[in-house]
Amino acid sequence: MNARRELLQLLRAGLESGFILDWRVAGASHGWPGPALLAWALRLRQRWRQRLAPRSRIAVMLPNSPAFLAYWLAAWQGNWVFCPLPPLPEMELERRLRLLAPQLMVLWQDGALREHWHPAAQPVADPEDLASIFWTSASVGPGSAYGLGYDALLWQLQQHAPALDLDRSSLVRNTLSWAHIFAGVLELLPAVAAGTELRVAALSEIRHESFTHLFTVPRIAQLLPNPSISALQGGIIGGAAVDASLAQRLLGSAVRVGYGQSEAGPGILLGEPGVFSVAYVGSRLPQTELELRESLRYRSPGRAMGRWNGQGWEDLEDAQGWVDSGDRVVALSDGHGFQWQGRIDAAFKLADGRGVQPENEELRLQAQYPDLEALILGAPGSRRLTALASAPPALWRRLRWHERYPLFLLPPEQWSVWQGATGKIRRGDLYAHWRHILVQARRV
Repeated sequence: MNARRELLQLLRAGLESGFILDWRVAGASHGWPGPALLAWALRLRQRWRQRLAPRSRIAVMLPNSPAFLAYWLAAWQGNWVFCPLPPLPEMELERRLRLLAPQLMVLWQDGALREHWHPAAQPVADPEDLASIFWTSASVGPGSAYGLGYDALLWQLQQHAPALDLDRSSLVRNTLSWAHIFAGVLELLPAVAAGTELRVAALSEIRHESFTHLFTVPRIAQLLPNPSISALQGGIIGGAAVDASLAQRLLGSAVRVGYGQSEAGPGILLGEPGVFSVAYVGSRLPQTELELRESLRYRSPGRAMGRWNGQGWEDLEDAQGWVDSGDRVVALSDGHGFQWQGRIDAAFKLADGRGVQPENEELRLQAQYPDLEALILGAPGSRRLTALASAPPALWRRLRWHERYPLFLLPPEQWSVWQGATGKIRRGDLYAHWRHILVQARRV
């Protein structure tokens, strides 16, 4: 049995054996059972067959919803390539669509689902195994497109599902876009295959809800009260480094730390339940090989098949089959896993030539000053470091800063401009506007 057929059989079995999408919008809850979603997908597949060439690309920019699930399932059922996109500014959307050249674009527009056809577009000669194209949420530079094959997706599901303990009695609380590879693979695939309940609701409601599983990033995990963390039966915290205060709250819980990238597809490391420390990223998954040089290198059956540049697929591997993660990682002294040290591309130089790797120091500062919701060190063109942070104005007067470099504060609503959907700071954009932002902060 090939990987596509096996994966589709697993998903169909889950949809028919109890999966339900609890979709909460505008204060009302709508329950979508798996068979209804599957029937919608099969109708779409039947309708598209007359217009879509084999292996065509289907791009969607949809919120997490029944429509997202139906269009995703229809694309895979028809053996077309599913290309999810998060909400994007118009210019970035145009750039990605030029690169992807989809034959069909689906989006939520003017209160309705809209299908935009591009019949003149020639289908790209993609690998036969290609299932989906995901984009990186890059902190430096624009996002890049990476292709995941059915083999890699099936491997990711098989490696993670046993550790997650999902079944028909589970309730997964969604917090991240399924267009992001973390939620799109490690949340959506296991939840559907297990026939569980998956809830989509406004993030503002999460403090008052009960659920058994959570797949999210540290900034969202911070919102949970301690009783909610204790009640969790499983899940993964990933996407960014865990600081000291959150690590302490997650210690002994049933959730795990996870590490990966779009290039990694998205998992190569996974922690044991309740094992957390500052910037801990887990231990390697079975069948994954790791090599520590200046940055972490890996070989994994679940990795992306390549990077799409608009003209063709660029290979990610070197001559020995290693993929460079771009992350500095060190092995823990007890031999049980690894600690993240920062991105190679986050480094910068001061005006006197001194190099700075800011991320470890940022984690220390956030542990030292827990009232700060986010913090970045920078100094483009300067001779000394500056800290720029976000905190509610009501806390500013009581904050006592005891560091060797100055601190500038912004309210959360101004900080969010520089923050991506998963909580990562768009460091490159922020550095490019650093001087102007500091002027703003001085005025505040």
